[in-house]
Amino acid sequence: MQSFPNLLATPLRAGDPLCDAIIASGFDRLDQLAGHVQGLPYRRPLQLSHPLAVLREGCGTCSSKHLLIARAAQASGRFDVMLTVGVYDMDDNNTPGVGRVLTAAGVLSLPEAHCYLTVDHQRLDFTGLPRGRRSVFSALLQEHFPSPDALIERKAAVHRQAIAEWALRNDMSSDQAWALREACIDALTVPE
Repeated sequence: MQSFPNLLATPLRAGDPLCDAIIASGFDRLDQLAGHVQGLPYRRPLQLSHPLAVLREGCGTCSSKHLLIARAAQASGRFDVMLTVGVYDMDDNNTPGVGRVLTAAGVLSLPEAHCYLTVDHQRLDFTGLPRGRRSVFSALLQEHFPSPDALIERKAAVHRQAIAEWALRNDMSSDQAWALREACIDALTVPE
């Protein structure tokens, strides 16, 4: 488990509806919430738009897990905890499990949009996926800092554009490239 006690050591602010619900779930500090979220299986929650879906369903993706932490941080007065979307060159070295999918498609890598937090110029990833031989951050192509309310739309737009540009360079349609990306994500997903 990744530990950043000095960066996220903050009590959750009672009186805020989101924080009250998180506190009722047994967490009274931001670093406790982040550690718990990191340990949850990687899977898309069914109620993706609900801020507490990660805790209620016991699973999450990079977006849903970091969105919950960022919203709780901001509700607790920690506006320095920034949601970050990085587009990186995904391969089996930085995202173990996607290699066989990419190899079957005849490509070495594919752009992936990944959500994480940035605090005090440090990138914090609580997705909870196994680490590769190389860091995702060593393959970053671009970074964006959307507000929590804009995360879903902004991440989708940035990702679709990166996939479309990659598809053109690799003689694929955008739809084929997106299907390849979805197959890679399926390879990472923990079954229920």
